[in-house]
Amino acid sequence: MLLFEVNKTRFRKTAYANRRFQQVLYENILGIINAWKKSGAMLQANSVFLTGTGHENIILPGGKRKSKFSNPLASFQNPLNNDGKRVARGDDSMGGNKIPLSKPDPEHPEWHILPWAKCKATSRYGILADELEDEWVNGVNDWAKCNAAMQNPQWYGKGSGSFTDTVSRLFASDYFNCWETFASTLHNPPRDPDPDKPIPKPIIDPQNFLSLEFIHNIVHNATGGQYMSEIDKPKDAKGYEGLGLGHMSDVPVAAFDPIFWLHHANIDRLLAMWQTLNPNMWFDNPQKGDDPPATADPLPSDPLLPFHYDTDKHLWTSDRARSWKDLGYQYDDLVPKSHTPEGSDKYLKDLREHINELYPGASSCIQETPWYSLPDESFDFNDYIINVVYDRYALKGRAYTIPFFIGEPPEPLSNYRGSESFMGAVYTFSAPVIAKLSRGAFQSPDSNYDTADSGVGPIGGPKVELTTTPPAHPTTGYRVRPEEVADVLAESLEWRFVALGGAEVGKENFPNTKVMVLKGKGTHPKKAGEMPTYEDYKKLAKATETKYQGYGHESTSSIGVDL
Repeated sequence: MLLFEVNKTRFRKTAYANRRFQQVLYENILGIINAWKKSGAMLQANSVFLTGTGHENIILPGGKRKSKFSNPLASFQNPLNNDGKRVARGDDSMGGNKIPLSKPDPEHPEWHILPWAKCKATSRYGILADELEDEWVNGVNDWAKCNAAMQNPQWYGKGSGSFTDTVSRLFASDYFNCWETFASTLHNPPRDPDPDKPIPKPIIDPQNFLSLEFIHNIVHNATGGQYMSEIDKPKDAKGYEGLGLGHMSDVPVAAFDPIFWLHHANIDRLLAMWQTLNPNMWFDNPQKGDDPPATADPLPSDPLLPFHYDTDKHLWTSDRARSWKDLGYQYDDLVPKSHTPEGSDKYLKDLREHINELYPGASSCIQETPWYSLPDESFDFNDYIINVVYDRYALKGRAYTIPFFIGEPPEPLSNYRGSESFMGAVYTFSAPVIAKLSRGAFQSPDSNYDTADSGVGPIGGPKVELTTTPPAHPTTGYRVRPEEVADVLAESLEWRFVALGGAEVGKENFPNTKVMVLKGKGTHPKKAGEMPTYEDYKKLAKATETKYQGYGHESTSSIGVDL
């Protein structure tokens, strides 16, 4: 998430960095507003300000004339110039801030060389291997592709994709059993205090495969883009709408893109909303580990290097940064309505209603499906999810995507987000381990539990369709009954692996991957101000037992994490 995110402290440090950034941003914005108020200046902004590539009209101090300024959120341009010409990030004149030139991987020549050292500005879905460097070194902002990626797969015309359901589940009642599973994709096995006893097989609640970090990761990928090329087709060729690589998709350079800061501000916003609904969940179940700090879970009292809160360099801790309000800012989502005491039952009810309206999930989509009716006025519905155990360092740390499909993946695969068969994806948002961390802590790509992450990939559209009896079988076109779901998935569920840059990688390179399909019970809210609930998940072994990496297949028998 940030440049120092390479071990288990990554989320708590990022949470603090988000909140410290928010505090500084808030203080600076107030200063600007106060200065502009005194001068009569105004800012005329609209939605294009956030996504467009053009200029914005600003009324200058005095309030009499307009002037156009470049959109600061469209791209970050390297401010260093040589003889009036902007230099690349890998230029020697960058000194200690120079980005080293990437080299080919001799074991994987098909992997694209990531061109960050050649860039003079950030891009979104803009860098292509088959175009001249002059076409992209100065930055390309294809914001339309960012928007499309966030909206696919679409559910019954809502245009919100699987993202809204994922966020909706984040706030569902009793979805997580502790802070650790909510916060991070990394699940640690329970440790037995007796060193003479073997480490027990970790048992994880199915709901706990979701996390705030998982949502963080997939948004990075959706806003950046990962395909530099595919079959040597230009980005405007029909059927290749997914082409284009961007900075947001790669850990070492993501923070150069201005949208990075808005994204992290939103992650902090979601965290603040979740904390409001779950005020007592905080570092509930830390695991001790065998070799601290490399394998131990962090504690809320641990120092957050390198952040200090005074000139004597006293270090921040998670406990000290727990409340965002103590840092001097608040989100409008959490401002009480008039005459409603903060923290009261009415306040929490209003917040849950607000969340349900902002983030319609499976429950909302099901109830709005014309041909679906609740049997005997029941509030329950079948809910299907895919849980994934994956190795963050399977490709030596290079990030990769696992897209899931019901039916044949599209050709070309780069357009998978626009395919009717696309269901959802997992993105690792990882980076190679190249440096020793502070205080001697480091994470080895050869370790076992330390690098095996679990991510949740709810079956996007089909989760709704299968929940309510899919309207059509992917190959026959006939309506699928609930009792046929496992058979349909056994026949039609597919997944692929795509390395950052766009190279499709064979499944044999991911021996520690495990894919599980589960059927659970969802319950619609019975009244306003309640959240949907999800529980009683059972594995549908038949859906995956014949598939390499599928639960029940012999290829996954040695993978420790289970449900």
